[in-house]
Amino acid sequence: MHKDKRTIKEVEKNIRLLEEQTAALKKENEETRKKNEEELAALKKRNEEEILALKRENEEAHKKNEEGYKRLQSTMDNLGFNIGMGVEEMFADGVKNNPILNGIRFDYVHTKIKVLNDIGNDATEIDIVLVNRHSVALVETKHRFKNEDLEKFLEKQYPLFQKYGGVMLREHIYLFIAGLSYDETVIKKAKSLGVGILHLKNEVVDVEGEIKDYHQ
Repeated sequence: MHKDKRTIKEVEKNIRLLEEQTAALKKENEETRKKNEEELAALKKRNEEEILALKRENEEAHKKNEEGYKRLQSTMDNLGFNIGMGVEEMFADGVKNNPILNGIRFDYVHTKIKVLNDIGNDATEIDIVLVNRHSVALVETKHRFKNEDLEKFLEKQYPLFQKYGGVMLREHIYLFIAGLSYDETVIKKAKSLGVGILHLKNEVVDVEGEIKDYHQ
């Protein structure tokens, strides 16, 4: 009987020890879980901050790129405008020095002629206009002449000149394009349409093509 009591006490002691160990393990697990959650939250916060910082950097870089592109575009536009003005002046000087196109001598050479519509607004502008008593020649200039430039000249600028040209209209109208260079298909197309192609060689203007009278 005495032996049995000792056994029961030992069992109770072991049970208490086991409960204490279980409680300690549970506490340790809870502390570990809490620590992991805190570390995970801190890591998530750092990641969010890093993502936000990276997003701000990307936005700033994109903004700088846009600003840089706009400045570059503005510079290129101004450069193109200045080059275009230079080409116009070179061809204008060339025809003034020898105002003969398509075998026709012209009396006057005008540049940047604005054509006004019926209510006095700008309808179009012709780069170079040569005039004599019976004929007028319209010249469109470009640094590099493209197909779309030729189409615009024929389909928009010339019809508006014909409609609103007023006192500058003549019995004969000839069309010319002038460029320091031409896209491959432009010259062929201009020739097929009877539009003269002007070339500048040593400040002298040469004419290429069989020129059509657009007034007929």
